[in-house]
Amino acid sequence: MKQAGRKIGILGGTFNPVHAGHMELARQAMRRFDLSGILFIPCAQPPHKAAPDLVADKHRLAMLREAIRREPRFSVSDMELKRGGVSYSIDTLHALRRRRPRDQYFFIIGADMLAELHLWKNIYELLGLCEFVTMVRPGTETGRLRIPLKAPWPERLRANLFKGPLLDISSRNIRARVRRGWRIDHLVTAAVDRYIQRHSLYRKKEKERSKR
Repeated sequence: MKQAGRKIGILGGTFNPVHAGHMELARQAMRRFDLSGILFIPCAQPPHKAAPDLVADKHRLAMLREAIRREPRFSVSDMELKRGGVSYSIDTLHALRRRRPRDQYFFIIGADMLAELHLWKNIYELLGLCEFVTMVRPGTETGRLRIPLKAPWPERLRANLFKGPLLDISSRNIRARVRRGWRIDHLVTAAVDRYIQRHSLYRKKEKERSKR
């Protein structure tokens, strides 16, 4: 008998820096969908938004590794950083399925991304390669969430909605707080806070260009 594959959650993004909201999103998705683990994948270049103050790849990768140190079912992949250029999820899913074809993949997103899914490269092919699971905030009227995709995908996506905590945290806000010299220890793990301070990250508004 062939061994069944694992159920792996994928959480992608710039992680500039990784924060408590990312970590809680991963924990909630893992519990809700009974996932074996969560794979954090920092992108090289985001395809749908500008990233003018993106710190070097090595720092974002190191911060992620520090953040998950005490989470035995969390792991980090540098596959998109190594690939370079614009990071497209369809390329990443193909690479993951080539490596472990029996695994089942669950792409974790926030509700704000649902309205933009039609802009993702080869979105309908991507939807066939993995399950999308979406966290919505408490009190959100899920029936009104805009999902501009062809049937039956809107309803299939709605079936994988789950309620998450009301955490108003963003990487942009954290970067702004660091520039002002304000505390961030309630927004990131202690290890990430120490890393940011040790390497003087986000002190200047100018972009630190990635060194690959």
